[in-house]
Amino acid sequence: MRVLQINCVYEFGSTGSVIFSLHRQYAVSKQQTFIVYGRGAWKPIETTVFKNCSELESNIHHAYANIFDNVYGGCFFATNKIIKIVKKIKPDVVHLHCCNGYFVNLYRLFKYLKKHNYKVVVTNHGEFYYTGNCGHAFECDKWKTGCGNCLHIKEFNGKWSLDRTHNNWIKMKNALDGFNQNNVVVTSVSPWVTSRSKESPILRQYKHVTVLNGINTDNFIYHEINQSRRDLGLSLDKKIYIFICSNWNQKSKKDYFEQVVDSLPESLFLLVGAPNEYKYKDNVINLGYIGDQKLLSKYYSSSNKTLLLSKKETFSLPVAESLCSGTPVVGFYSGGPETITIHEYSDFCDYGDIDTLVKLINKDSKFDRKKISEDAREKYSIERMANSYLDVYKELLSK
Repeated sequence: MRVLQINCVYEFGSTGSVIFSLHRQYAVSKQQTFIVYGRGAWKPIETTVFKNCSELESNIHHAYANIFDNVYGGCFFATNKIIKIVKKIKPDVVHLHCCNGYFVNLYRLFKYLKKHNYKVVVTNHGEFYYTGNCGHAFECDKWKTGCGNCLHIKEFNGKWSLDRTHNNWIKMKNALDGFNQNNVVVTSVSPWVTSRSKESPILRQYKHVTVLNGINTDNFIYHEINQSRRDLGLSLDKKIYIFICSNWNQKSKKDYFEQVVDSLPESLFLLVGAPNEYKYKDNVINLGYIGDQKLLSKYYSSSNKTLLLSKKETFSLPVAESLCSGTPVVGFYSGGPETITIHEYSDFCDYGDIDTLVKLINKDSKFDRKKISEDAREKYSIERMANSYLDVYKELLSK
């Protein structure tokens, strides 16, 4: 079986880690897999990995898209290169992951794959495939009826952007209409995303499958809480909570984090992902970015609970990472996390309800943390994810 995966990045970031893990796992099982990615450094050493887009072309398209609201068009030369790679490899399955990074003309690529009768897997890591526009629709339901008059276009593209969201919705629908029904499977990374994708006029005609993301369970493992604290030089007496912030520029995350800190002055807070210069109170330890997954796992294990403060998430890697490290999670209902977590070890409340959130944080929950890790490592393993996608590929090829 020859599988070509296409994604905006490779090896780094959440989706880059996913396709890197799949690529390595399939190599072990003797599957022929290839990668095309658009953003980041060139990796010429790997003969099965291709970078299709120069940063210059990507930046030019990005600037153009911010004004003319054409996020999924453009990139003429980069799209040509993908098509040439497809022609050369002749894959049995083309698997599209996150293709929203200004490196491919999605409308043109779908048209080519449709014309040449390729088997295609479309994975919703975000929401743009079924909204036709935004990566997160939040409370807006216009994607169900065709978009237009977008309330968030200036926020997404900048204050000078035109609003072509209805036109983009039509273009995405036309691009995805007309495939042989047996040639497309839509996968989503959480049951919440699957349910929304099924409602979309753009994607609802195809088969939908949920495949949870996998993480490296060799790195995220159970560590005894007090030993972790000793190793990291943390207090053995205080309650410790960890917050992984993937987008510190989202003001609400910072505000809610600080409100939680203010509400629990006797506790210690570990902050990961914030700018190094950020300082708040003495009970906040800003750890910056942690690239070492084994070290990050030990910080999870040293904490009583992991905080989730996002407004919307399609999956949430901190849920999987935290539980695999033996630490329960608590946070706001935000879509994906509450549908992919292990519910016995999780508590959620309405978005923005700080009073209830603090009560949940304070709730005395006695868990066998080693059992949490064992249950999670089975649910979120790379092997499970890879086998689930293999089942999807095999079903596609059997039709």
